[in-house]
Formats: sequence, C-alpha cells, structure tokens
Amino acid sequence: MALPPWLHSLPKAARLFHPIALKGISEGLSANSIINAYKVAGPGIRRTLGLEIIRVARDIEKKASTFSSLKKAAYPNVSKIPISETKMGRDYAYHIKWEAVTESGKTVLGDITVSTWNIISREEAEAMAAAFLDSQPAKYGIEHIEKIQLAGIKKSTILGQR
Repeated sequence: MALPPWLHSLPKAARLFHPIALKGISEGLSANSIINAYKVAGPGIRRTLGLEIIRVARDIEKKASTFSSLKKAAYPNVSKIPISETKMGRDYAYHIKWEAVTESGKTVLGDITVSTWNIISREEAEAMAAAFLDSQPAKYGIEHIEKIQLAGIKKSTILGQR
C-alpha cells in the first residue's frame, strides 16, 4: 500500500496505525476509540501522534465530501480535490452512495467507487455507478435504485502514472 508522503517520515508504529485509523474513521469511531483499539491489539502509539494522524485523515475526508454539493453537470476543480491516502489504480476516485429497494421491498444502502483516468462531472460519475448497479441486479438483489449521490472525490498521489 502506498503511504501518503507526510507519513513516510513518521515511526513504524505510526505507519502501522494509519490503515487502522482510516478504517475507524470510515466507521465513524471517535479518536479515543481508534487509539484504544490499537493499543489493545498490541503495539500501541503515542496519543499525540495517533491524534495527529486521525486529524489529517479526517481533514482529507472532509475535503473530499465537499464535492457532494457539486451541480450535476459541473466538473470539480482539480486543484481542490484532496490526495487519496491509499493507493489508487486510476487518477480520480468518485465515492458514490446509493439507496435501493430489494425484490422483497426492503431498503438497502451501499457505497460504490467509480475510478477514472480523466476528470468527469458529477452526473457522469453517478450515471456510471447506476449503470454498474443496473447491470448486476441479481448480485445485489436490487429491484430499483431510489437514490444515487456523489459523496466525495479523491485524486491519486501520483497523477498520470499508468
């Protein structure tokens, strides 16, 4: 896994803590919960260092989510897209949240990531996600999609490397 440039200068404990912090943030856990879980698991980390890693990761998530209010046909400003903290196969990753109704009438929530080499509009990203979900209804048990919305955008740490 490629590490963000700022993490290379930190001790090994911090580099090991980083993916755990990302997972905890994605699950909505508090900083204390994330640090305590890491300490219980074994190696531990200085509290101030752990909080700094969590703070930086949350800031990136917050910046990425600002694109959820982008107009449908608008293209995001590339200079404002935060750099991803994890390795990406393409230059841009669009995080899409969806809500659908199953064949049994239950509501299901999910996330999907659309990755591209070129910058695309919000409308195009949401259409790509919807097309993918529509192409595999049996896999997800979806009758129809109720709502689909862009939740965030991130760019690769090294753009243009194919």
